[in-house]
Amino acid sequence: MIENTPRKTKAFIAGANLNDPNFDYYMSELANLTEAANMEVVGQARQNEEHIIAGTYFGLGKINEIKDMAHGLKAKVLVL
Repeated sequence: MIENTPRKTKAFIAGANLNDPNFDYYMSELANLTEAANMEVVGQARQNEEHIIAGTYFGLGKINEIKDMAHGLKAKVLVL
């Protein structure tokens, strides 16, 4: 029998915590919304920040870490 179920797009989620006590809830909600959009969450990255970095959201080191992790997991979408 041939499987005819469409594969879900692999997604990597990332978030920056600005010292928010609800950050874990927000990351969980981001994962749920990603799955509701018919994507499979294959990994995630979290960064504690004092402020958001304009233009890139994360610092260069974290961007490279996210890129390497997402690439290694074959993620096609990055959700922030």
